[in-house]
Amino acid sequence: MRTNHLIIFFILACLLTAGSCKPEKENSIDITGTWYCMFRDSVYVESIITKDLIWQYDDNFGTQSFHYIIRNDSVFIEQNDFAAKLILKNTNEFDMLSQHTNSNYYRLVTDIDTSALLQDKEDALDAYINGWRERKFNREEDYRKRNPKSTAESDKIQEEEIESDCVFNNDYKSLTTEWMKELRVQTYSWDDVNKRTVLIEGADSIYFRQGGCAHFGFSVEQVLTSNTVPLADSTYWIQASLKFAERFGFDHYAQSIKAGKVNIVHNDTGFWFEVDDDDPEDNLFYTGIEITAFDRARKIGISFYYN
Repeated sequence: MRTNHLIIFFILACLLTAGSCKPEKENSIDITGTWYCMFRDSVYVESIITKDLIWQYDDNFGTQSFHYIIRNDSVFIEQNDFAAKLILKNTNEFDMLSQHTNSNYYRLVTDIDTSALLQDKEDALDAYINGWRERKFNREEDYRKRNPKSTAESDKIQEEEIESDCVFNNDYKSLTTEWMKELRVQTYSWDDVNKRTVLIEGADSIYFRQGGCAHFGFSVEQVLTSNTVPLADSTYWIQASLKFAERFGFDHYAQSIKAGKVNIVHNDTGFWFEVDDDDPEDNLFYTGIEITAFDRARKIGISFYYN
């Protein structure tokens, strides 16, 4: 009789908890492997995916790793509380749909040593970056050739933006290209998505941008993909900022650093070196030198603008 009571109690408990006694459904989606996608229809991205980790490299941020879980055919990335629906089309293609964007992933057949990359071995990363840039260039060029209408519409929009009623000049491509000549930089490419030129130096990247409509700005950013110098080493970053400012003609920044007239302002991802305005009447504003950390990468950014 006691046994029957226990059985009845167990059945009632299961009914009251609406089926919570059922075994948890196993995930039917497996996306492990090496993949690529065309993000925003024109930007090439590669991802190395293990059972719980998404690893990827980007010239803007260096290497990035995101832990994830799949639950009820949706992927959840822990770092930024991101959730997206997964649709597995076949073993070589899946879609990731979120409130922000829809991305189509395709399996990448390659001889990349993924284990060495995931272990952050420098030689493996350098070799990967060279191949990645070649694949990125080829995929994006192929996309533009296969989608001439989309490319033409993009060019038309850019022309309309340039012809709009601006206080200054937002023809970023012409202005920045001319700036490259002044800086005697000859080998570079144009990033039409972010309206900037890109200079590759080994595994590092430098980005230049000049122009603007309401504000006319000059900015240079360098991403150091294998730099692990702690941000706490202010002496190192002061000297790195000085060399950076001198190299690209940001004279007021260089003079301020040499004179010791910089203030350090910390934020969530790094800090700023702020300098005083040398002439409040000239409508020229110095936004500072930004030092940012991204896993194994560091970024130096320097800029000023006319108002």
